Amino acid sequence: MILQDPGLIAEQACEIEIERGGKPIGKQDQYIAAYGGVMSLEIGRSGVVTSEKIKLSESEQRELSGNLFLFFSCQTRRADAILADQNSRTLQNLDKLHQIKALAEKAQRALEDRDFEEVGRVIDRGWMLKRDLSEKVSNEELDRMYSLAMKAGATGAKICGAGGGGFLMAYCLPEKQKMLREGMQDYRWMPIGIEPDGSKVIFNYRRSTWK
Repeated sequence: MILQDPGLIAEQACEIEIERGGKPIGKQDQYIAAYGGVMSLEIGRSGVVTSEKIKLSESEQRELSGNLFLFFSCQTRRADAILADQNSRTLQNLDKLHQIKALAEKAQRALEDRDFEEVGRVIDRGWMLKRDLSEKVSNEELDRMYSLAMKAGATGAKICGAGGGGFLMAYCLPEKQKMLREGMQDYRWMPIGIEPDGSKVIFNYRRSTWK
């Protein structure tokens, strides 16, 4: 059977990466990749994931996507070491982790209220908390990149994923986007958008067989 339930696809991906591969990661990336669109994910202590689609019209998704920018930091990193260091500090970072969880709930409410600018502010507050979870999350160059984006008009910005390198995502209102692109001209801009469908078969070539 080619097509499967997205929840099953996500769990299979988690099994491969987390259980078999031993990666110190969460389940959010696998689930959003499997489902697509804009989702709210609640991950229980047992690892059970409850997913809820946040229903935005196509025009609303275009508006949200149109205000998101992705810039390459020109730095690469292995996420495992950063995440392992974060995990080792869970108890001392517990208050910040609870604040990050509360921000996720705040972002969901903002999306449901179509207050997309508030989403940008939540992104920014989340980065301020995340960068304090481990000294490996950011560095002098990434801090400079973040500051450039904010000075150039972004409502909020953050380094994606574990941090330490990779891409900076910025939320910017239309009237300030030209200034943002000019301010970030030293970094490669990667246009992005919301993928509505999630994981899917894009090519399936079945050969004829002869017996």
